[in-house]
Amino acid sequence: MTCVFRVSGQKLDVKAIINRTVLTPYRVEENLSETNYINCIYYDVFSDPVGLFEEAIPQITSFLHTNAGDLAIIAAERHVEKRTIDVMYDISDEDYFVKNILVGPKLMQELVRYNISLNVSLYRIPADWM
Repeated sequence: MTCVFRVSGQKLDVKAIINRTVLTPYRVEENLSETNYINCIYYDVFSDPVGLFEEAIPQITSFLHTNAGDLAIIAAERHVEKRTIDVMYDISDEDYFVKNILVGPKLMQELVRYNISLNVSLYRIPADWM
């Protein structure tokens, strides 16, 4: 399981956000020449190849608390269109087809506080890849 914080917007001033925050992005997508291009900044929240989603909740909450000042700066940036915690969850062939993902009220309140969406993507991978 991998979790990233993604900030995006068509007119997003990537350099301004990077210069005004302490968070260090691991990837930046910026294109100033194309008008329809969506600029994105990606921050690593955590990576745990065999973790359960329930174990991710305290890690996401910790990321939000630890970086509260930077999240407030990002939230105030006028060209930010989306702020997303993106969880990529691997499902092996041995797993059941149905996975329940429960996001409790504490995490929901924290996400709402910073106007952040939560996206959970489930990827089915062969068991021998894990």
